Amino acid sequence: MNEYLGIALAVVLMAGGLAAKWSTGYRARKAWRLGCEAFEAEDLSGAERQFRRCVKLVPIWTVTRRMLGRALARQGRFGEAEEQFRFAAQLEPRNGEGYLDLGFFLASCPPNRPDEALEMFSKALEYTPSLREALAGAEQLGPLREDSRFLELLAKSN
Repeated sequence: MNEYLGIALAVVLMAGGLAAKWSTGYRARKAWRLGCEAFEAEDLSGAERQFRRCVKLVPIWTVTRRMLGRALARQGRFGEAEEQFRFAAQLEPRNGEGYLDLGFFLASCPPNRPDEALEMFSKALEYTPSLREALAGAEQLGPLREDSRFLELLAKSN
């Protein structure tokens, strides 16, 4: 009899653990959706709130950290934004998109740091060469688009 009670208890605990995990995932996906909707609607404080909720629920979800960085940057909170972009790139060091986002941030937000931006773009293309097209078509890079180092980076083929 005690044997069955132990098995039943184990099953109940496993089910409870799975339910809690599912609930966290559900809440994170809902916060993500709400954050994206708020960001699109230019409700940057609402987007920040939802993306922070995502980060709290799933701290290693890098795309959420990058979106939080975007929301913070658009609010002029550049130091906090840079922390999020850098952390996202460090969480997935072989994901070129994290470096690409960090590079865009460094190239376009004060203080403008073209050398660091070029370093991040180089890493992005090293890990994800398919990002070359996105980088080549990026109008928001302004004067950096005329920099010989940038043009050289775009011309490299992997």
